[in-house]
Amino acid sequence: MLRIAFINANLCEDPYPVYPLGMALLSGALARAGHEVQQHDLLAAGGAPLPILDALRCSQPDLVCLSIRNMDNVDSLAVSGNCRGLDLARRIIGEIRMVC
Repeated sequence: MLRIAFINANLCEDPYPVYPLGMALLSGALARAGHEVQQHDLLAAGGAPLPILDALRCSQPDLVCLSIRNMDNVDSLAVSGNCRGLDLARRIIGEIRMVC
């Protein structure tokens, strides 16, 4: 069985904070299948990646899954639509590669 870590990288709170439902559903299914699963929510951690990276360093997962919110902010008139999602995801992936 695998050690799997999920990270919700969504920091967008506009129009409201979103619970990482997809990550939770996948985590539950994988745990029921016998895998060791961790879930980390960057938004719930106040946007601070260090505690999450420390947890990854300690647990050394076999697989790290990064969850990002869809890039549509549900406002067709908004100029910026992704709440820094892709830039943040790239930065987190770089940091994960250094830790794992």
